[in-house]
This record gives sequence, C-alpha cells and structure tokens, in this order.
Amino acid sequence: MKSLDLSIVIPARSDTKVLAGLLKTLLHQRGASFEVIVVSNPTPMKAIRRDPRVRYIHSAPEGVNRARNAGVRASRGEWIYFLDDDCRLVSRDHLEKLTRKLRSLGPETVLGGPYIHAGSGRWSEAYHLLQLRYLAEGMNSPVGAKHLLGGNLALHHKVFEKFLFNEDIEFGGAEVEFLYRLWRAGFRGEFAEDLPVRHEHELTAHEFVKKAVLQGFHVEELIGKYPDLIPFPRHYLPTERIRKFKTEIEVYGWVFDNGRAQRRLGLRPQVPKIIAPLLETSSKSAEMEQLCPADRQVKPYTVMDRIKEWWTHPSARQKSLGRFLLYVLELKNSK
Repeated sequence: MKSLDLSIVIPARSDTKVLAGLLKTLLHQRGASFEVIVVSNPTPMKAIRRDPRVRYIHSAPEGVNRARNAGVRASRGEWIYFLDDDCRLVSRDHLEKLTRKLRSLGPETVLGGPYIHAGSGRWSEAYHLLQLRYLAEGMNSPVGAKHLLGGNLALHHKVFEKFLFNEDIEFGGAEVEFLYRLWRAGFRGEFAEDLPVRHEHELTAHEFVKKAVLQGFHVEELIGKYPDLIPFPRHYLPTERIRKFKTEIEVYGWVFDNGRAQRRLGLRPQVPKIIAPLLETSSKSAEMEQLCPADRQVKPYTVMDRIKEWWTHPSARQKSLGRFLLYVLELKNSK
C-alpha cells in the first residue's frame, strides 16, 4: 500500500515562470495526499518553490518520455498523474475529485481529461481545435476513450511494473504509442469532462509546424504496428470556428503528411525546406495560402471515409469480416 494518493509528474524545461504558475495551483489543493515531482529535461533546474511536497530531479538527454519515466521511477504515490508544466488546475478540489474518480474506476483504467485553451495566438488556437477533433475521433471505441492527452493523464502505479513510455519517441504525440500498448493489454480509457486543466500554451508558427512534422513522422512509425490507429485528423465539420483557421489547419495537414513521407524515406524529421522561410514572415502569408489553395474545401469526414481509410491501409490486409464489422460498429457508435 502506497503512503500517498498521488504522485504528480511534471516534465519541465527551462521556463521557471510557467512552472511556478502550475506549482501555485497544485500546492493550494485540498482533500488528497500528494507529492509533486518536477523532472527538468534536458538541463538541470533550481528549486523555484520550497515545499516538502515538491521534489526536483533531472533527466537527460532531451525527451518528454525520458522525463516521464524518470518521474515514475521516483514516485511514491498509488496513482501517477502527468501534467504539462504550462497547465493550471482550475479548482482547489481538482486532486480530490481526481482521486475519487480513479478509485471508483480501478487500476485497469487510464483516466484523462480535457484542456481549457488559454492561449491567444492563431497557431495555438488552431492546434487546440486539432486536439479537440483528435479526442472526438477516439470516443466510444471498444476500449473506451482511446485518445487521451499526455498533459492531463492518470494511471495506477502498477501499470508501470510492465509498461514504460517509449524513450525513442522524444516529442510529437509521445504518449500515443504507450496508450496503444495498454489498450492491447486489456486496459480501458476513460475521459472525464469534469476534470479539465487550463492549458496556457502559446505556439509560434515554427513550433506549430514542428509538431506537425514530428506527429506525422511518429504516426507513420506506429501505423504498421497498430492498424486501428487513426492518424491526427485533417477532416473537420465545416463550422465557422474551423473556417476561421482553415489556412493553419490545412498547413498542418500538408506538413503532417510530409512528416509521414520523411519516415517512409528513412530520413530524420525536419521542417520542410519549402515552408521554413515562410514561418519567419507573416502567419497569413500569400505563399502559405498558395500551399493550401482556397478551392480545397474542408469537407466533413464521413463514415465511408473512415471505412475507406481502414480498408486501404497497408497493414490491414487480413480484412476479416468480423474485424471489419467491429470497426464499422465503432464508427456508427461514435456518430
């Protein structure tokens, strides 16, 4: 029996001001016993908040999954809760509600919650819309909610007796492969709408495109192992909010596909040369618009689109009738 309810693992880089905001909201929590493990990666970090509940450890070389694993190894809590350093808890009883929910679900369930977007830039908001659609794509699957966000994620400590994060994946949806291994082992995902964290994430155009490259690159690595993996979506309901960020979302899709192509060619992931100089100018440059012509309409992603995507996938050649029907049923239930 562990002595603490929660070990909160925070991979952190060099922005101590951002981290200080998260620690402030954590240390005002009530109703749960917890420790906070700040894992500085890749450079060591001085303690910015003196409190016996907060420990600082260092992990190198660079990589969010290396930092997560280092935090797990140092943890003493019954449950491990992962937060990003640019998040904030929005209520003083967040950890109490989280602990109660985890105990009711049991150790075979992975619990995730949403982000409340608090960024102000176009690139940040466009990326938030991509995340929302990604979460929606994974709801009501045979394993529950199979798409969860790594910056608001909780698991029982016994999970890590058999599973750790893949340290070869440094960034770009780094938790996706880990979660798919859990689903294959019989774990279930639960999405808790009532456990949000405020995500104060500001993305520059370059950071936005770098994420797209890395996520496309790593999806291409994983898609052979997991035929049911849904690539980061680029087909959206044509709402006014989506139309507002059409250029950014189309740029993301183009670069995401480029990242997948780089992996197929055996290259190291890098921002495409054709787009790198454009990021240093305007985020709504005419050149970017030319990459994504206006006549390319953002169309709804239908059930038939999903079926075609699965049916033509190179790793799904077995095409058994039972598996195909299960997939169609999943799509129907997710509507």
